[in-house]
Amino acid sequence: MRLLELRVEGFGKLAGRTTAFDPHFTVVYGPNEAGKSTLGAALLATLYGFARGDRELWRPWSGARFATALTYELSGGRTLEVQRDFDRDTKGVHVYDAHGNDASAECSVGKIVNPGHAHLGIPLEVFVNASFVGQGDVAIDGARAERISHALARALDGGPREDAALGAMKRLDDALAAHVGKKRATVNAPLRHLHEELAATREHAEEMRARLRAGAELRLRFESDTQRSSELDAALREHERRGRSLRAFVLRSRLEALREIRGDLAALQAERAQYDDVENFPAYLVSALEEFYRDWLTLDALGRSSAEEAARRRFTPAQAAELEERAADGGAIGDDVYAELEAAGNAATAARNDAIVAADRAQAARRSIAGGSELFGALLCAGVLVATAAVVLAVVRDWLPFAPVSALAVLLLGIAWLRFEHRRTAARTVTRMQRAADDAVKLERAAAARVAAVLEPLRVTSIEELVRRRERYRALAERRAEAQSAAERAQQARAQTERAAAAFDDLAERLGAQPGSRERALAAAKAREARKSARDGIDLRLSMLDVRRTDVLGTDDEFALESELGDLLEDGVEPAPLDGASPRAFEAERADLERRANDLRGSVAAAGAELRAAENQIGDLAAVDEHAAGLAERAEQLERFEEAVALARRTIDDRTREAHQKFARRLADYASTTFARVTGDRYLDVRVDPTTLAVRVRVPETGAIVDVDRLSAGTREQAYLFVRLAMARMFAEGLETAPLLLDDPFAYWDDARIERGFPILEASSRDVQIVLFTTSRSFADAAATRGVKVVDLGAAALPEPVSLPAS
Repeated sequence: MRLLELRVEGFGKLAGRTTAFDPHFTVVYGPNEAGKSTLGAALLATLYGFARGDRELWRPWSGARFATALTYELSGGRTLEVQRDFDRDTKGVHVYDAHGNDASAECSVGKIVNPGHAHLGIPLEVFVNASFVGQGDVAIDGARAERISHALARALDGGPREDAALGAMKRLDDALAAHVGKKRATVNAPLRHLHEELAATREHAEEMRARLRAGAELRLRFESDTQRSSELDAALREHERRGRSLRAFVLRSRLEALREIRGDLAALQAERAQYDDVENFPAYLVSALEEFYRDWLTLDALGRSSAEEAARRRFTPAQAAELEERAADGGAIGDDVYAELEAAGNAATAARNDAIVAADRAQAARRSIAGGSELFGALLCAGVLVATAAVVLAVVRDWLPFAPVSALAVLLLGIAWLRFEHRRTAARTVTRMQRAADDAVKLERAAAARVAAVLEPLRVTSIEELVRRRERYRALAERRAEAQSAAERAQQARAQTERAAAAFDDLAERLGAQPGSRERALAAAKAREARKSARDGIDLRLSMLDVRRTDVLGTDDEFALESELGDLLEDGVEPAPLDGASPRAFEAERADLERRANDLRGSVAAAGAELRAAENQIGDLAAVDEHAAGLAERAEQLERFEEAVALARRTIDDRTREAHQKFARRLADYASTTFARVTGDRYLDVRVDPTTLAVRVRVPETGAIVDVDRLSAGTREQAYLFVRLAMARMFAEGLETAPLLLDDPFAYWDDARIERGFPILEASSRDVQIVLFTTSRSFADAAATRGVKVVDLGAAALPEPVSLPAS
């Protein structure tokens, strides 16, 4: 296939542009953002359509119609034109031949028109990994390696064999799916359904065998339960006989007990008649009467004690007269007046003490003045004499003794001056102390006057006498208060005693006590209470007899019991007690026997019905086993068929792997030759993995074979580029030659390798059309000098916009 012309009405940033391609080598130049990658994407989308989710990425920026048209020529010389309206998805693609005939039908792959896949024979992912190098994306996608390998195998000499192998693999898979089924199939899975049916049939057979075993066990259980039921019926009959004997014995015992109860009842009623006098006596009040009596005794003793205490604390007339006298002569003086008086006395005492201290200090100062007068006169005279002598020595200029005499004169005069200052200070002290003493005397006289103003009206000579009178007054007042309190307590005690006596007398009268002492009344009430208790005891015994009679007779009638006993005796029943068992245990035994008998009767009936139902449900076990054997045989046949298909697949896979290894060696040989030329014979050994198409090279320094991804970015892209060139050449051997679209493959190449690699691309372009996109102006100019067609996307677009026919 040779691309001839691409017309873009609107695709990404491109709009209204027509680009013609050289049949061999075309270099498309343009700076960044000129639309080179957009042009390559438009070529790819026009041939194959968009991959899922990519369409909105290339919607026209200008709002032009989202459409392109590509004209290309096949190897047989036939020219075709693909027109795509991308807004209409798969319905917007049409293919026309040179005569305008619609060739869309022959370009269909399945239900989709895909001219790239139909004419090149390879799907989109194989074309992208073999012939389309995106910018910075020269590496081969290992996830697509299997499809690329199959496409290469078809293109080489083994193409028919590859198709045959793939066809055989498909027929084997179809046969396996039809007769055995796929592992994940939910509906069409014959072998799995056969195994499930076999398992269900075997399970059914085991259930039938289990039912047979259960039926045998059920028959044994039915016979055992029937025998046990007969034994329990015999035990029930024996228990019935013993029960009638026990019933006769119980009836006779009950009737004898009733006769005994009647005798005891008559005796108690006769005894009860002796206490009829206290029938209505309220015995419950005796405890209250006794409580009242104890309260009266306690209050009476308390009243006598309170009276004695009141008599002992009585306030005498003499004490009352003394209290009045003390109240008149200052004993009743208030605390505030007494506090003021005490403060005045304290102030007078303090003033007297201050006056004494001031007088003593003044006297000491006078003695100091008097004692220092003679010393001052002597020092002054001595100083004047020594100073005169110093003047005389100065006049006569006798300087040797002048200095000590002068110093002595200064010393004597200085000491005299100090004594003079001391006398002045002492004189001031005498004056100040005398003034303080006078002030203290005045304060003392004023305080004494305040004290006298209080004490003279009361005819009290001193504050100490006043204190004694106040203390005596307080003691008499407290004595009078205590006497009054004791009298009040005695009166309250007498009143409480009288109320307690009245309460006792009222209650004793209600209880029928005769007039007299309270002790006799209480004793009489207790005696009647004892008789009432005796009568209540007899009533209790009568009630107990009634309870006994009720326990013995219950809800039965005594005459009916006598009649039932007579009937039993007439029937020949011999009354007999139980041997070592209580009646309750005997009845429990009978109830247990009846319950067990009823359970066994129900179990026998259920076992019989279950046995009949089981015999009807067992079915034909031999037929089920025969069906299971047939299913097992069919399953074994399908398993052998599955193993045969697996063997055939392994054989075909081995042969396919061998074929892939052959083309992998061819890829490695071609890539090694071209890669060595470009790298200046640095890398001579290139290897390609036939399974993953991973590229590895031998490093000359160490001799180790390493992944090409471990080399520099430029070396890695060169290795992948030459592997892609080898793949393009191999595709050309058996399929339509695919054009090689390279988006800036030399971005990481150095100048030397570009110089060595460009001739290889030129040589390859004779067999494979190459369209190379680049941003390098120097590379474009160098290509132009070699006669390569250069398309400049930076130049002005066509003057008229391209308009494609609407589909």
